[in-house]
Amino acid sequence: MAPDRGTQELSIRRFYELVLGGIGANNVLPLRIGDLLRARWLSTSAEIPAGQALGSVFRDRACDVLTLVVALAITLPVVGGAAWVARIAVGGVVLLMVLAVVVAGAVVYTRTRPRARREARSRLRRLVRDIVDEVASPIELVFVTAVINLGVVIPSSPGFIGTYQWLAVAALGAVSVDGDVAIAFSLLMQGIWFVPTTIVGGAIAIREVHRDATRGRSRGTPPVPSPG
Repeated sequence: MAPDRGTQELSIRRFYELVLGGIGANNVLPLRIGDLLRARWLSTSAEIPAGQALGSVFRDRACDVLTLVVALAITLPVVGGAAWVARIAVGGVVLLMVLAVVVAGAVVYTRTRPRARREARSRLRRLVRDIVDEVASPIELVFVTAVINLGVVIPSSPGFIGTYQWLAVAALGAVSVDGDVAIAFSLLMQGIWFVPTTIVGGAIAIREVHRDATRGRSRGTPPVPSPG
């Protein structure tokens, strides 16, 4: 979803501060109030609507549920366990199905009810609409992520330079993102992972090549005869 006007870009450090602050609040407050506080802090820090911030927290928690349910489903047959463990797994699957229905409903609603009509609504209805829009956005995110990552699986140029940009622009164009924004996004995202992984990974690669060469020389050196 395109950001609203006035949106402020958060640094990675600030974003993690909000996440850790929410976790700390959840550790001492009931009913996951820390998640609501985190949404509030995100809204004020990034200058985005409160509904959009709440929707992003919901999306974050839905991803947590998906990951944990999948992990439990994979490990449960191997590890086994008591009946209560199976009930947790069943409850997790049910919760995941409910979340899937909620996301599907949000997607259908946003596509059938134009957002332009929101200006005439009350503050509460605008809040709900912002939440619904944010909840519906993972479909587009998953689509773009899947296209880019599946595309770069095929061997291509070093660092996927050029290939990554083409896939990103094509995928984002399919969800109505402007070409200039798409290319800027692709360059930024590639830079975020390309630079640190090249520096750290390159240092490790050089170290491993040096170790292999050292081992090869040591194996090829004839043993030194003992004195006498």
